[in-house]
Amino acid sequence: MPQPDIVWYKDAMPISPVKIPRYKVLVGGSLQINGLLPDDTGMFQCFARNLAGEIQTNTYLAVTSERVLASGSVQLPRFTLLESGSLLISPSHLSDAGTYTCMASNSRGIDEASADLLVWGKLK
Repeated sequence: MPQPDIVWYKDAMPISPVKIPRYKVLVGGSLQINGLLPDDTGMFQCFARNLAGEIQTNTYLAVTSERVLASGSVQLPRFTLLESGSLLISPSHLSDAGTYTCMASNSRGIDEASADLLVWGKLK
């Protein structure tokens, strides 16, 4: 308390929803990106400030096929990014089969690995 001011940055530059209308800061402070494009790839930082102090968090968003399943606090309903870095898909569907790519980054660089997922269905 009081409610903090939220400021978002992409690649160390403040995000301006006026300049990029696809970026919208929601009432709760979350960042919404409409019409995700490969140019949206980058390091996103969120700063929350009030009289009590400041806190920040960051996440790297990599847009390769325009379908990001989980990245930091961003995730789709059935896809959860675990603390270990694993991706949990629950419940899984036959249509989830395919190649998944995990991208990790830190101050030393970016690395990625891919794996193929096979989904087996029960016979009724």
